[in-house]
Order: sequence, then structure tokens, then C-alpha cells
Amino acid sequence: MKVGPAKSELFSNLEKMDLDMDGSVTLAEMETYFAVAASSLSDDEFGLVVEEMQKFADEGRLILDLVAINAEAAGGAVPLEAVPLTAEREKLLEELYLVFADSTSQPIKISALQTAKLRNGPYEDNLSQLLMSMDVDGDGDVTIEEMRSHFSLIGGGLNDDEFGITLNDLTTAARAAKVARDLA
Repeated sequence: MKVGPAKSELFSNLEKMDLDMDGSVTLAEMETYFAVAASSLSDDEFGLVVEEMQKFADEGRLILDLVAINAEAAGGAVPLEAVPLTAEREKLLEELYLVFADSTSQPIKISALQTAKLRNGPYEDNLSQLLMSMDVDGDGDVTIEEMRSHFSLIGGGLNDDEFGITLNDLTTAARAAKVARDLA
């Protein structure tokens, strides 16, 4: 995300904040990071970076809460946390996203896909319902960040092969649905 002359790269910044490389960022690590990084930002730029981080944290917390409610209702285990996507998984995610949008900076409009169906073998799913499950803020659009959060959560229980098969199957089905919509 571009913030004035500064560029905020949330996930890479979080990795930089994790000074002891234990996979989590403590308040002390965050304060240390910002003591150094904030010196090159104006107050407004710093506020935008913090606002972006808070937005992602809120979206992530909401997704975790909803997944926990769903898992509890289904009697399953509750996942503990989202797993950051590897470069390979990120590439697969972006490929899927770009079936629906011209670029990752454009949101996917769920309303444009109300009648679209995803057929995968004998199963057929309503595409808009799948995308609505990713729409954390309920604005009718799915951003790349929302899709990333969704797959960071569900991907935690999958190995790389399973994740790849899942995303490739979804991408293939989404392309087929897009061709069917374009021909209709």
C-alpha cells in the first residue's frame, strides 16, 4: 500500500518486527521496530500505517471468530491462527483472484456473480456464496486481502500439495464458470 512517499508492506513489516523469529510479534518487538521505522514517517503517514495494521488485525480477528463459531457448530476443531501464505501459495491465490478481477488492486464485485455456479466433479456451488464467505467487511466486494485472509486460515490445515490441488481446482472451475457466463 502506498502511503504518501512511504510504502507500507504490512506482512513483510510484521516479519521484520519479529526480532526473535518465533512467529509472533510482541509489544516490545513492535515498539522497537516503530522506534526505528517511524523516524522516517510524518505523523500522518505513521497514522495511516497504524490504521492499515489495525484494519488487517480486525479483519483477521473477525475471520478467526467466524471460523471458530462455524467449527464449533459443526463439532470440529477450532483452528488456532492463520498461516502466512508462502510465495507459491500466494501465486496460486493471485491466479484465482485474477479470474474475477483485472488486477489485484481491484475488488471482486460479488453482485456481478449472483447466478454463477462452480461445478467441480459432481458438486455445484454458488460462486457468490463462496465469495460472500470471504467478504469480511460485508461491503459486497472481495479484496485480495480478504481472499488472502480466507485462504491463510483454511490453508493452515493443508500441506502444499493439498493447497495447490484445492486452488487449482477452484481456478479451473472459476474459469469454466466465467466462460459459461461470457457465452450466455
